[in-house]
Amino acid sequence: MAKGGGGSRGGSRGGGGSSGGGGAGSLNSLDKFAPAVLEAIKEVRDSGNQNLAVIADVRDKIGDRASREAFDANLKAMQARGEVQTVTGKFTGDLNRAQRDGITTSLGEERLYVRIGT
Repeated sequence: MAKGGGGSRGGSRGGGGSSGGGGAGSLNSLDKFAPAVLEAIKEVRDSGNQNLAVIADVRDKIGDRASREAFDANLKAMQARGEVQTVTGKFTGDLNRAQRDGITTSLGEERLYVRIGT
């Protein structure tokens, strides 16, 4: 597991695609990624759990339209701009999948959830 800024976790992220067009890598730039990921968060978030979305579910929704590295870097950039917040918390689903497809901060902390805003 990579620890540090911009690194990615190994493993597959699962298939999945999302509504909307675009193929492999079509969301690698932040200006295209941000609106798509905000929409994906809205679609998969749990309104009963502080509007948190499991990052693995958001990653599945984006599918192959963003590389793993671009997804990680762009989500971190969106957090730096205050558009989203990645958070940790008690997890009750498939923990292995959530950890594999979550985000690792530059300080090595695992984040399993994301929500819109700060």
